[in-house]
Amino acid sequence: MRIVPAILTDKLDDFRNMLDIAKGFTDYVQVDFMDGVFVPS
Repeated sequence: MRIVPAILTDKLDDFRNMLDIAKGFTDYVQVDFMDGVFVPS
């Protein structure tokens, strides 16, 4: 079993910061993309 951190943000700078933090703890991250229609926010 593997625990994979997820990154969920709408700001590119926040994404980069979270990814940099995650790099120190894991080899994998889950990135969720939202289209603004199916997922409104």
